[in-house]
Amino acid sequence: KTFVGINMALSAAFREKKNVIFFSMEMSAASLILRLIAMFMKKTEAEVEKLLVEGDELALMVQRALAKKLLIVDQNNLTVDDIRRYINVANTMVFEGSTDMIIVDYLQYMANTTTFEGMSSTIRAFKPLAKELNIIPVVLSQLNREGTPWLKPEIKQMSGGGPIEATGDWIMGIWRDSENPTLSIEEQENCKDKINMSILKGRRKYGQRDFSYYFNPQETYFYPV
Repeated sequence: KTFVGINMALSAAFREKKNVIFFSMEMSAASLILRLIAMFMKKTEAEVEKLLVEGDELALMVQRALAKKLLIVDQNNLTVDDIRRYINVANTMVFEGSTDMIIVDYLQYMANTTTFEGMSSTIRAFKPLAKELNIIPVVLSQLNREGTPWLKPEIKQMSGGGPIEATGDWIMGIWRDSENPTLSIEEQENCKDKINMSILKGRRKYGQRDFSYYFNPQETYFYPV
């Protein structure tokens, strides 16, 4: 799910020219920047790290361009009010213009989400935040214990599923066939770099629901299957 969030951030910042804040509560900012540059340049993270150390002009240019459109916050245990404050700081001190999108990786690392009541209030708080600041919030979330990583998830299997279903305009599920323990070693190998995604809920009409992508580890990049 982190790779998917990074891909969305990269697309929004470079293709759509949007201002994005990535709240990374699992990876450090340095690791995340390295992965973002690797995805943009279609190289491995080790290759990009070497290029940056050697002062490669293209790698440094990508790094500088990212800094203008993408802010990474790697603090844990944040509340929605904390996120609001970071957005206000970014709007006045970091970006030219205002924040367009935030990505939170991930919900269960936020403060007060260990209880159902805390999880519910945190999820519901994103809706007024989006309306007030005119942003798109993308919030990544784990499945609960009923969920399996090799089967298409259902909304009820998401940790905090009820409030997520009621609040979210769009809900997408992610799963990997290679995690299925009943597959043979050969079958697992054949689909080890495949990721499946599905639109589980959408506010507006949409066509295709299910998508599959192949992850090329040599290019740190997703390709449609």
